[in-house]
Amino acid sequence: MDEVLTRPLFRDAYLQTVKKKTDDGILSVYKFQKGGEVFSESEKFALLAAPVISSLLEGTVAPGESKLSAFFKSAGRGIGKIPEIGLKIREIESKKKAVDKVEIGQATAQEKIQQLGRRADDNVIVKRVNGVIDSIVSQPSEKFVKDRSERENVLNDIGKIKNLYNKLGEPSGPVEGNLNRFSAFLGLDQNISELMALQENVNKNYIQALRGAQVGPKEEGTFANILPTITDAPSVYKAKLKALEEGMRDLNSRINNEGIVSNPGKYDFSKIEKILNTQIGEFQKNAPTYKLSPEGALIKVK
Repeated sequence: MDEVLTRPLFRDAYLQTVKKKTDDGILSVYKFQKGGEVFSESEKFALLAAPVISSLLEGTVAPGESKLSAFFKSAGRGIGKIPEIGLKIREIESKKKAVDKVEIGQATAQEKIQQLGRRADDNVIVKRVNGVIDSIVSQPSEKFVKDRSERENVLNDIGKIKNLYNKLGEPSGPVEGNLNRFSAFLGLDQNISELMALQENVNKNYIQALRGAQVGPKEEGTFANILPTITDAPSVYKAKLKALEEGMRDLNSRINNEGIVSNPGKYDFSKIEKILNTQIGEFQKNAPTYKLSPEGALIKVK
């Protein structure tokens, strides 16, 4: 082997091999170790010996210098690099042996707002590696964001109707409501016109929100039957508004990140039934009442 390495062709080839291992501070070797096993004992020895062998092969004998002196001088240069390589090996092995702590869970409100550009109430699931957000596992879709804005507009309009309705002295009913409808049609009362325009928007957008969430025909049909009209008695009108408001809040809590309900056709109308019957019965004895059908839909009794 010694004789072979003294030949220039083989000597240069071997030096190139050694340089590949040492020129990048052993990092080039780590690229191939990533995902595999930690260095074996023979690999460690070869890496530690590489700078010494390289220095000996590149060494020369100066005029007047003995071969032994030149040998130790060259060996000393290589030995001086051994501690650095040893530390690199230890660092690499430590990284390889360390186990990352991976967690999947809900992002905090602060993370959603400051890091992810979301709302605090968004359902955002993230992957954390060693406590730092690495990636987003699940977040609201574009459809969810768009439809949520429309549902919030419906709730805002219901609030406006309630305020305006009370301000105008509850202007609905079989007789008064028809008169007010005619007045709004002729443009004689701007307040009544505004009330009816808000009511029309709520009724239209409410059904649209239900369809967007894919609740199913039973739920959509039930809420379509309790949309308020200007001819409803005041107690019925207010009860319907309250029921719609509660139904929309329930809908918001049932929608997943894709913008649809996870349990279509399974909505429990008992709470809506109670709201309607309690408030209507409290103010008007002869007003209609509601009950759940055998299929679970809400129907008007009288």
